[in-house]
Amino acid sequence: MDVYSTTALIGTLADLRRPSRFLLTHYFRNYLGPTGKEKISFDVGARVNGMAMFCSPLVEGRPVRNRGYSTKEIAPAYVKPWMPFDPYAPLKRSIGEPINGDLTPAQREAANIVQGFEDLTQMCFNRIEKMAGEALATGMNIIAGDGYPTTQVDYGRAAGQTLTLSGGSRWGQNGVSPVSDLEAAVQTYIAANGYAPNIITFTPDAWKFFRADPAYKDMVDTTYRRQSEGSTADTLMFGDAVQGQLMGRLNSGNIVELWVYQQTFKDETGADAQVLPNYTVILGASFDIAQQTQAFGTIIDPELGYESNELRDPETGARMDVAPKTWVTHNPSRRFIMVQSAPLTALTNPNATMSITVN
Repeated sequence: MDVYSTTALIGTLADLRRPSRFLLTHYFRNYLGPTGKEKISFDVGARVNGMAMFCSPLVEGRPVRNRGYSTKEIAPAYVKPWMPFDPYAPLKRSIGEPINGDLTPAQREAANIVQGFEDLTQMCFNRIEKMAGEALATGMNIIAGDGYPTTQVDYGRAAGQTLTLSGGSRWGQNGVSPVSDLEAAVQTYIAANGYAPNIITFTPDAWKFFRADPAYKDMVDTTYRRQSEGSTADTLMFGDAVQGQLMGRLNSGNIVELWVYQQTFKDETGADAQVLPNYTVILGASFDIAQQTQAFGTIIDPELGYESNELRDPETGARMDVAPKTWVTHNPSRRFIMVQSAPLTALTNPNATMSITVN
C-alpha cells in the first residue's frame, strides 16, 4: 500500500485521537457528519408548552397545532490549513533523535508527516472550539473568510437567553449579588426549557465576582467531585485541567456543576483570541435532549470522493470530520500536507443554552 494514500492517511489521523475540547465535550455532544450534500441542514424544534383546555364531556374538544420546527440550511465555510515540508528535513536529525542519528530519511519523513497532521488537525479543532464559544455566547455564528462572504447563522435563541448586565446591575457593583443573579438565571432557563441546567461555565474574571459574593459559601459545595465511571468531570479534570476546572456545584435540588474555563488561541494575524468573551457565564445542559450539534459538511474534492465515503475511522467505521491530503510537486521536488474540514457548531436546541455578560 502507498503509505501516503488517502486510506493510509485516514488511519494516521484516527490514531492521533484529537485532543478533547471543553465546550465541544460539554455542550456539543451530538454529531452530524458529511452526507454527500453541498449544504448542512438541521431542524430547530419548538417545545410543547401549552395546556389542555377544560370542556364538557358532551362537546367537541378544541384542536391544537402540532409541534412546529424550522429547518436551517447553510453551505459551510472550509478550514483547510496546509504545510510545506523542508526537502532537507529527512536528511537531518529529528527532535528527540540521538545526536548521531539512527533513523533513515524515510522514517524521518514519516514522523514529520504524522507530527504535521497532528498540528493541522489541532488547528482545525481550535477553530471549531472558538466557533462553539461564539455560538454559546451570542446565539449565532458569524463566518467570513477568503472567498466566503460574511454569513450570519442565527440559531433563533430567545432574546431573554442572551443577557448583558449594565450600569448598577453589573457584578462587582454595590448591592449586586452574583449568587442571586445566577439563581434568577437558572429559573429563567427552567421556564424556557422545562428542565434545569446541569452545567454552568464562568470565565475566570466572572468567577472572581461570583466567588466574592458573601452568599457563595452557603450556595456552593466546593467539596463536590463527580465520581461516576466515565463522567465528563473525571475526564476533564485529569485530561484537560488547563482548559476547564470543576469548582463545585450549586447547593440546590438539582446537580448543577460549576466550571471555570478560558482558552486562548492565536488568530490568523498571530494575535491572542479568547474562546469566550471576558465576564461571560454560560448555562447549559449535557443530557440528551439538550445537546447541541457538531455538524460537518462534505469536502468537495475529487480525490476523496464527494460523499466522503473514504473518510471513515478504521476502528469504528464512523465518518471522520477532517480530510487529510498530501501531494508532491516535481520541479522542485517538495511534499505538502493539508487537512480540510467544513464545520458548524449548531445550536439545534438554542434555548437550552443561555449566556450572561456580567460586567
